[in-house]
Amino acid sequence: MVGKRLRQLRTQQGLSLRALAQKSGLSHSFICDIEHGRCGLSIASLQALARALGVDARLFFEGE
Repeated sequence: MVGKRLRQLRTQQGLSLRALAQKSGLSHSFICDIEHGRCGLSIASLQALARALGVDARLFFEGE
């Protein structure tokens, strides 16, 4: 699940939801919804999160 992996990557880097929101240009509530599986995300949003975390977007799908 993308949301679970997102939370894992975010917490590994010691980032709060608000800090990741600032870095990615997405709202913290949207990121929270993604992490909890309450909404899907576009490729553009996925890329914004990957850039903000400094990872390849494919990492969100590892282990699925």
